[in-house]
Amino acid sequence: MRKATKKCVSFILATLIMFGVFVGLTPVKNVSAAANPVQVKNLTVTGSRSTTFRGIKMQTIYGDIFQFDKTKGHSVSGTITGLSRNTYICVTLKPLSNSRGLNTISHIFDNGNKSTIELSDYVHLVGNRSREYAIKSGEYTLGVFVGSGATTPVASMYLRILDYGAEVFIEQLYHGYVGGTIDGFGQDAYDLSMGHSAANIVRKYFETSTFKNLTQKYTTEAYLSHLYLGIFGRGADKYGKEFWLKFMANGGPRKEVLEGFLYSEEFKKRCSDLNIAY
Repeated sequence: MRKATKKCVSFILATLIMFGVFVGLTPVKNVSAAANPVQVKNLTVTGSRSTTFRGIKMQTIYGDIFQFDKTKGHSVSGTITGLSRNTYICVTLKPLSNSRGLNTISHIFDNGNKSTIELSDYVHLVGNRSREYAIKSGEYTLGVFVGSGATTPVASMYLRILDYGAEVFIEQLYHGYVGGTIDGFGQDAYDLSMGHSAANIVRKYFETSTFKNLTQKYTTEAYLSHLYLGIFGRGADKYGKEFWLKFMANGGPRKEVLEGFLYSEEFKKRCSDLNIAY
């Protein structure tokens, strides 16, 4: 009886051990996978600057039109960990609003046999005006999707892409007009990138009490020099300088000098060269 009982116990123990070996592996694997989920750390775009715009924290970069590329341009940076072999990864730029007909573009790749990768080794944004289908100036969500058919990003961030010409114009306008510097990623650069009139943006500066107080301290010659630098992006030529100084000496108002600059063919050409709206 004792021998039979021992045999029965041994059989039960052996069965439990075998069951644990073949069936118990699945729970262990699930626990391991749950402890190391896929993560994206420090998602950003190199060459961008952080700013708060309309209450949303965004990264802003300048360019005319962008497409994804693997070898040059602004790197999409970040570390992805916890990857399985040959995992499908998709990075997308999706417009926050479709009102301007902006495109969503994507870059798809896989990690090979690496469990951890740097996004900057795989994804770049490249400015290229000639590619009509590529992404244009606007506000976007940059998302990182991991796994085939994934609909929810593992990580995302807000990104603004602004025209390079807008940056050049606004920075020179502020520096030339009031002799100061600005954050070139502000509202005015955004408005200019979105097609607002450069001439109207200049007029807006002229009408603010802050700029009026600053320019009232200038002599007529200093005021004129700042207009040339801020609006034309160059120093005053001899003929133009003499003409406008004489105009103001005879009682001509400074606002009419400003309008003369804004209606000039040179200013219109400059807007065209910078690819900004006149």
